[in-house]
Amino acid sequence: MIHLLLDNAEALLAQGGHIIGMTGYADFALARDLLRAHGRPIRHAFVLSGAGILSTEIRGNAREAKVLAELVPPAPLANRRQVTSFLWLA
Repeated sequence: MIHLLLDNAEALLAQGGHIIGMTGYADFALARDLLRAHGRPIRHAFVLSGAGILSTEIRGNAREAKVLAELVPPAPLANRRQVTSFLWLA
């Protein structure tokens, strides 16, 4: 993910659209710092388990959160597992 962002930074970071990523924690943290440095902070991040969404961190609006929520179903309580990735929008 970081390689993709760095190689295409001019096109991806200069435009006003959204960037959606699905990464592990290390790439999430690196992307968060890179995007923040370019004035494009991560607005929403869903913490995912093997079964679906575990929790939500919201910094943007409800409409943006709904877009990400539509991509992954919620995790049933009985099937919650360790965090495996992050789905985020910047």
